[in-house]
Amino acid sequence: MLPRLNSILDGYVERDGLSFVMIVRRGGATIFERASGVADPETGAPLTLHSPFNLASVTKPFTALCIMQLRQRGALEYDDDIREWLPEVPCEGITVRHLLTHTSGLPEYFEPFRKRGPGNGILRNRGVLELICRERPERLFPPGDAFHYCNTNYILLALIAEAAAGKPLAEYIVPNVLVPAGMSDAFPFMYGQAERPGMVRGFEILPGGGYRLKGLGEMDGVFGDGNLYASAADLCSWSGALASGRLVAPALLEEAFRPFRLNGGEPSYYGLGWRIDRRLGFPWHAGSWMGCRNYIRYGRGDGFDVVLLSNSSFARQDELIKALNECLDSAGAAAGDPATGRGEEANGTLRRSGEDRGGA
Repeated sequence: MLPRLNSILDGYVERDGLSFVMIVRRGGATIFERASGVADPETGAPLTLHSPFNLASVTKPFTALCIMQLRQRGALEYDDDIREWLPEVPCEGITVRHLLTHTSGLPEYFEPFRKRGPGNGILRNRGVLELICRERPERLFPPGDAFHYCNTNYILLALIAEAAAGKPLAEYIVPNVLVPAGMSDAFPFMYGQAERPGMVRGFEILPGGGYRLKGLGEMDGVFGDGNLYASAADLCSWSGALASGRLVAPALLEEAFRPFRLNGGEPSYYGLGWRIDRRLGFPWHAGSWMGCRNYIRYGRGDGFDVVLLSNSSFARQDELIKALNECLDSAGAAAGDPATGRGEEANGTLRRSGEDRGGA
């Protein structure tokens, strides 16, 4: 299996200039790790297992975990109407659960913000709420009727967590998730803050040679739908902490991996902050923003944990992930691994992750 993984990765490094870090673990033990490329094309600093990437939408499972912790402590309930926490929101019938599962019917906040034009200041979480209240956007469907991946949901969740915890999510997450999980390279980062040493910079390889940096901008002052930075080593530590029950009760965590049932009864294949593989049932998430394209797969203690972080605007990441998962799952099936058979039905695993804080 390991030579096959290297062979797959070699092809994308040679053809696409893939700059990445990847770790595969199983049962808490590392079975594969590799770093290739640069953390910063301007300095040539190499990527390592401890290089902190912008996780983009891989932040969402962390935001969902914070909501789970607050529920475990009795601070909120999944079926709370969001107006109990954000009374100014002009939207009836939306619950915390609808936000977690992307079934609220809310549209993206990106377009209303972009319509303001440049020079209007850095967008913060509270600014997204103000946009919703001012624009009163038309909902795409009644809550629970359909699945529509939407970053707005996770900004509102961050604001709800702030109201329930009494501090901004970016402050709550450090002592309650990052520190107990042993994520020593991780930190929230919003545009306008001083950059930290070693931060991975996203870039695009140009057709004629050379590169173009892809930096954050005024829309990146938010936190919750993205903007958590962490290394591949951090994400492995986090997987171990989830499996051990250190961060949230195991029964509560398992609820996150059940596909939400829409009002019509069909599954959405998105749980509480996690996508669910339709064929094999493992939880996963992807994220893409400003050159960083990321993927995590959580093995739930006995299956494969996969972390793949890249920073070279890699356009064929879905294709690569499909090949890597097929390699891993073939090895697991050959070994009679029961952890590769938790799915509900055979179907495609991945969907395209565009430059939209990803995961869609």
